[in-house]
Amino acid sequence: MLESLARALRETPFSAVVQHQRVDVVPLKGGEEKHVYQARVLQGIRGPKLQKLTYFLVAEKGEEATLTKEPVILTLCKNEQGYYWPGVGAEFPKTASTLAVVDAVKPDLRSDQTAFPDCE
Repeated sequence: MLESLARALRETPFSAVVQHQRVDVVPLKGGEEKHVYQARVLQGIRGPKLQKLTYFLVAEKGEEATLTKEPVILTLCKNEQGYYWPGVGAEFPKTASTLAVVDAVKPDLRSDQTAFPDCE
């Protein structure tokens, strides 16, 4: 899990420690739904400094929209619609060992990076 976190931090343009506040489910065409999450940013890691964050993921209709109340480390991509969930391996528990990985990787994160493999 710790190697996956380091990779996700390097391969996405936004990451932060967040606490989720709510999720809304929006029906889409073709049997899909958009899950729109709102979270409070507790600690920025990479990307713009935000206090609140809204992001989405597209799921099959009826898939549960889970809402973790505990703070988590979240890595996200961004497109013209906003921040979005890149898939499995984008959310990690906030623990002493995961925060140590963040501290170790953060100095290597470049603000001028333009290619993000998790987002392609």
